[in-house]
Amino acid sequence: MHNMKSFTYITHKQFIKDVKHTPDISIDSIDNNTIKSYMSHIFNTHTIETNIHIDFVKAVFVFTDQSKFQELKRTYIDNLFFSDENRGLFLDFFCKVQKTYWAFNTLAKHIKSRYSKIKVTNDLFLAPILSSQKNMFRLYETNCSYLFTLQDLSRIIISAVCNSPMFYSEPITPKNPYSGIPFSISNLYNIYFAMKNQLAILPNVIYQLFLCEFNLSVFEKNNQLVIRDTYINQFIQNEDEDEVVESIYDMIQGFPKIKLDLEFPDKFLIESFKSVVIHFLHFKYTLDGSKRRIHYTIMNRKMNDIIQNCPTIGRKVFSLVNRKKYVSFVTLTGYSEPVLYVKPATKYIIVQDDTSEDEVAEDHYVHDASNNTSFVFDADFANRLDELIHMTDVPDDNLYDTDDNLYDTDDEIEVNEDLYDP
Repeated sequence: MHNMKSFTYITHKQFIKDVKHTPDISIDSIDNNTIKSYMSHIFNTHTIETNIHIDFVKAVFVFTDQSKFQELKRTYIDNLFFSDENRGLFLDFFCKVQKTYWAFNTLAKHIKSRYSKIKVTNDLFLAPILSSQKNMFRLYETNCSYLFTLQDLSRIIISAVCNSPMFYSEPITPKNPYSGIPFSISNLYNIYFAMKNQLAILPNVIYQLFLCEFNLSVFEKNNQLVIRDTYINQFIQNEDEDEVVESIYDMIQGFPKIKLDLEFPDKFLIESFKSVVIHFLHFKYTLDGSKRRIHYTIMNRKMNDIIQNCPTIGRKVFSLVNRKKYVSFVTLTGYSEPVLYVKPATKYIIVQDDTSEDEVAEDHYVHDASNNTSFVFDADFANRLDELIHMTDVPDDNLYDTDDNLYDTDDEIEVNEDLYDP
């Protein structure tokens, strides 16, 4: 006979109550004498008012070695000799046991949670969480408790289920940020009902996730619009700074009147255009066609306001203080803090024949500080240019000698195309 478990113990108690068996059962074990006592009581006390068939089926269910749901399927669903009345009686018996079992289970969980060790008492911003706070939620897992605010839990869940790298939805399971353990379904339900009772406005993403029974596959299939719009709205806060800057420059290409200096700091760039780039991303990536035109109109209006109010935004401004050169930039709120100007080094690097195009584009540039333009010189042309620069004994008249057809007479130096391969 299998060991007595909580569900089995509750089943025995409910069975004794139903058949009005006076002697109680042993908590430690059930022997054959107990089984004989049950069966004898069922058959000896049977009257016309009692249902010996359903009492016998309950007894079989009490002493079965199968799991409760396997036995329920065999007894309640697959049994062809069960009348509708007996099916109802047996289902009532099973539901009473389940209700009692889960009531004790919930009570035990509350007791464990209350007396468990609290590992985290601060929110994600390191502010202390008080047990008296109405928005406090105590998350219990692996015999430990973690204190969260409902706002932090909302951000954690929404960021996970609305995960959309490259604007393609790929929901991931929300996890406890301190332990890395995914939130259980029961904890997600508890979080939802706590939010519903305590928050003035329940986040729509959380509500839609609840309607899908916290099934991520169903949620992704039914809420593409919600996922995309939510991800775009959180793009500035959640995404890498380089991704945000790239999106801003992509937007500015449509407004040629805005000419940003190549050294315009990313910090000022994001501060100036973060309120506009959200509408640009909605216009470009939203799945709702009715919203695309609205966001385009808002983006266009805000960009024109910037152009009108600050037409020189992003320009570099030089100033001299005590014979030192300082540089600052034009922003929406005025000039940035001046910093000492350091002139970029002007140099060229000879490109080898076996250098790939990517390496050339990344490393082998000639930087010109005057116009921020980059060149890549051929080796022969670079050597010839170096010779021309360092030739100090050439008479001035030779610069305008046209016999060799190398130079014009308009004071411009032209490079012989034979010196390099374009």
